[in-house]
Amino acid sequence: MQDGVPERAWAAGEPVSVAKWVVLVKEHLASGGRMEITQAYPADNQESARRMADHLVWTYQPRHPWTPGGRRVFRRGADAWIVDVQGQVQRMHFEVLVAERLAGPGQFGQFGQ
Repeated sequence: MQDGVPERAWAAGEPVSVAKWVVLVKEHLASGGRMEITQAYPADNQESARRMADHLVWTYQPRHPWTPGGRRVFRRGADAWIVDVQGQVQRMHFEVLVAERLAGPGQFGQFGQ
């Protein structure tokens, strides 16, 4: 057994759920740059992750624009939101996603434990 996952699942090379739910925030690291995961908030279960995500879409302060004003929130499904933020000079967006962390061959780091 490795990290609580049966050996045969690892040997098969298939991802296996480790029942770790996270809320991910994807945003631009630089103005006009590509989007990357910048935050990972662990949650006890899917429902608590959804509640956390619903709160973050209204309160999270993105890196860009630097002086955020109003925001428009769009829900893409039960576990995904796009937030359009108007700044003084530019408009940017970020995404909030509820995800189940899977374990499998080749995983790295402690991201979003």
